[in-house]
Amino acid sequence: MKNNDIKKPHPNGFREWESQKLNDEFKKTFNVDFQHFYDSNGLVIDGKIWIDVVKFNEYLDDYFKGFRNNRPVFDLILDEYGNDAVELVEKLMPDKMEKPLIKEFYWYLDNQDELVKKYDGRYLVIIGEEVVGDYRTYEGAYFESSEKYELGTFLIQKCSKGDKDYSIYIHTPNIVRFSE
Repeated sequence: MKNNDIKKPHPNGFREWESQKLNDEFKKTFNVDFQHFYDSNGLVIDGKIWIDVVKFNEYLDDYFKGFRNNRPVFDLILDEYGNDAVELVEKLMPDKMEKPLIKEFYWYLDNQDELVKKYDGRYLVIIGEEVVGDYRTYEGAYFESSEKYELGTFLIQKCSKGDKDYSIYIHTPNIVRFSE
């Protein structure tokens, strides 16, 4: 066997060949199959298995019903399942270089109900765990925020009930070329 044929663990994500190991570990930790939360985009984009953060958040909301008490997702996982569970979920999330602004999107999910009461139908600009602007149009949010903040450092999210507007657009000055 050549040295480059050896399969090495990856800091984030699991390779497709690790899926059974992942499912066993996830089921042992959360008592549910990982396949319910599989994000098929990860395998297409970078050959890794990622967790679908929206589906997992909805599962936790449903599973804990009135016991969640608006706890952020990682606090809930830590309190209910322990540190090993937090580490497993973190490993299943793309690192910041591969999927930037995931922290902002999770914060939006955790606070969506309250945000909808205040900003329903508006485009929010989120940095970290803070709404730094709200706009009537996406274009207004983008152009004004790109003047104030570096591209790639803020999330623009349409604020609405449910999951119909869950999209993350990442603006970067880099040019990407696809060719056959």
